[in-house]
Amino acid sequence: MAKKRTKTKAKEPIKIWVKPLKNGNKAIYLRTYQAGSKGRGYTYERLKGLLLVDDKRGSDKEAKAKNEATLRTAILIRCERIKEWSMSHGNYQREMKTKDMLLKDWMLLYADQKRQQGQSGSHAANIQHTLLHLIRYKGENIRMAQLDKTYCEGWVQYLAHAKTIGTDVPMRGEHHEKDLAKGTARLYFNTFVTVLNEAVREGIIPKNPTKLLKKEERKMLSKQEQ
Repeated sequence: MAKKRTKTKAKEPIKIWVKPLKNGNKAIYLRTYQAGSKGRGYTYERLKGLLLVDDKRGSDKEAKAKNEATLRTAILIRCERIKEWSMSHGNYQREMKTKDMLLKDWMLLYADQKRQQGQSGSHAANIQHTLLHLIRYKGENIRMAQLDKTYCEGWVQYLAHAKTIGTDVPMRGEHHEKDLAKGTARLYFNTFVTVLNEAVREGIIPKNPTKLLKKEERKMLSKQEQ
């Protein structure tokens, strides 16, 4: 009897990797998978100027807030590197377009496709902001196959009570967290719907799970501003 061939998943090309330092801080790197390279197929780029400081296991609130802001910056840099990488690796885009791909990777590919089609930079920035809130909602390891009605219901609940991406102790160029405006929440939800509609057209998922939401649930994001 012939062996059933298993489909191998395309490796994520770039991940955030941290290295502990002797003083208790952690250096941040981008680890890129590159077949045939030394170091088990990985190359490393240190993000100069970005450090995770010792937050005393979460007890130092100021250090914790600074680390959260630093990680958000690292995620945005990683997003840019993936866009650059994917433009020169067309096969990777084709291989990874499956239900097993990560939601964040599909959103980055979608943003890149729209940019190549002449969409404005503000459109790509809106997708990035939506992605940052999706990561805050359920983390960055959600796969397309995991998107269901329950996930979407939680996403609506999250947006209805979300805060802007700020910090408790703002550094230079940052701001305090505040309630996310209802109009912005609707924009992020509609962006999510659009991204999933495109995933259906690409054959990544069979249907858009947001269509399973009840009207009452959608109305949570349609209430008038106070």
